[in-house]
Amino acid sequence: MKKIILVAAVLNQLSFNLFAQENMPYSRYGVGTLQSTQFQSSMGMGNCATTFQNEFMQNPGNPASYAALANKAVTFEAAVQGRQNILRSNNSSSKYSDFNPAHLGLAAMVHSSEKVKWGMGFNLMPYSKVSYNVVEEGNKLVTPTLLKQKFQGSGNLYLAQFTNGVKLGNLYVGVNVGYMFGGMRSNVIAYYPDTAYALASVYDRNQRLSGFHTQFGMQYLLKIAKEQKLIFGATYTPQAMLQSTISQSWLRINNAGVGVDTAYSPADTKGKVNLPSEFAVGLQWSQSRNVGIAAEFTQSMWSNYKNFNNTDSFKNAYKIALGAFFSPDPNSTQIFKRTIYRVGLNYGTNPLTLRGKQFAAYSFTAGVSMPVLYKAEEGRPMFMFVHANIESGVKTNNVSTLINENFFRFNLGVTISGNWFQKRKYD
Repeated sequence: MKKIILVAAVLNQLSFNLFAQENMPYSRYGVGTLQSTQFQSSMGMGNCATTFQNEFMQNPGNPASYAALANKAVTFEAAVQGRQNILRSNNSSSKYSDFNPAHLGLAAMVHSSEKVKWGMGFNLMPYSKVSYNVVEEGNKLVTPTLLKQKFQGSGNLYLAQFTNGVKLGNLYVGVNVGYMFGGMRSNVIAYYPDTAYALASVYDRNQRLSGFHTQFGMQYLLKIAKEQKLIFGATYTPQAMLQSTISQSWLRINNAGVGVDTAYSPADTKGKVNLPSEFAVGLQWSQSRNVGIAAEFTQSMWSNYKNFNNTDSFKNAYKIALGAFFSPDPNSTQIFKRTIYRVGLNYGTNPLTLRGKQFAAYSFTAGVSMPVLYKAEEGRPMFMFVHANIESGVKTNNVSTLINENFFRFNLGVTISGNWFQKRKYD
C-alpha cells in the first residue's frame, strides 16, 4: 500500500511546471552534485581554503587552521545558500532556483601555551545534493502512440565533522573526522499521455548511505619581512567507504494511480559506495591583516568511484584557484574600512564525462566580511561578522546536444566569536 501511495503521488506531479522547482540534471550521476564544504571566510577567495587561517573565523577546508583561532575564544558560524541554474541546450534555456541552509559550525581554542596550541570544532554541512526532473519523449514513428519517460530524483548527503588542529612552533597540523549520512531516491515513469487505458510503468529506487570520512591537513607559516608572511598549506582526503542499502520496486499502475501489479520487488540489497581520494596544495602571501593573495591546486581521483562495484561516467578532475583579500584599515573605527573584501577565480575539470568529453568548470567569486559588532564588557571581547559571497560559473563539455549549466550562487552567513565562558572575579 505504501508503494502505491508513493507512485500515486509521483504521477500527480506529471503536469507540474518544471520551471518552478530546482533542477540539476547531472545530479543523477554518482552521489549527486557536490556542495561546497567550505565556510564563508574562504568562499569569496576562489575557495582557496588550504592556506586560509583567521583568529576569528573557522576554516574546515583545512583542519590545521583551527590551531590559529584566538585564545579563549568560542566561535559560532551559520549560513544559508541560494542558487540559480540556467540550463542551455540547442538554443533553448530554462531557469531553476533553490534556497537552503548551508552550514553550522562551533569551534574553540581548548589549550594554549607557549609551545602548543590546540583548537577544536564541530561542523554540519551538506556534501552532495540530488534534484532533477527531466521528461524524455519517444518517437511516434517507432511506437504506435507517444511514449514519455519522466526521470525524477531527490536526496541529500550530509557531513558531520569533528575537527582538531594543533600548532607546534610554525607548524600547524590537523584532522577532520567526519560521518556521512543521507540518501537518494529516484523514479523512472514510463507512460502514454495520448492513451487513456494504457498502464504506466514505475521504477522506484531508494538508496541510503552512511560511513566515516576523514581529512588530514597541514600549514606552515614563514615570516619573510616585517608583518609579511608566507603560508604553505596541504590537505589529503583518503578514499571513503560508505555502507549502503538499496530498496527498489517496479510497478504498473493505471491512470487513477492504483497499482495493478508488482513486476519486480526484491529484498533490500546491502553493499558499499567508494568515494574518491583528494589532495590539495596551496601558497598564500599576506601583509598583516591588510592584504593577501593565494593560489591552490586540487586533484580529485573520481575514476576510483564505485557504487556497489559499479563505476559511473567519471574521470579524475582538477581545479586551479586564485584568490585575494583586502581590508583598508583593520584597526579603523569605521565599519567599511575594517571590512574584508575578497575576489577569486576557479578553473578546472568536472569529473562527469559524457559523449567522450569531460566537462569543464570555471567560476568567478567575490565576497565581503563586515564586522558589525565589537564589544568588550568586563574584559570579555565579542566580535560579530556578517558575510556575503557570490559565485558565478559555467559547467560545460561543448557538446551541442547536451545541457550546459550556468549557475549563480550566493551565501549569507554570520560569525560570532568571543570569550563566552570567562569566569567573573569578585572582590
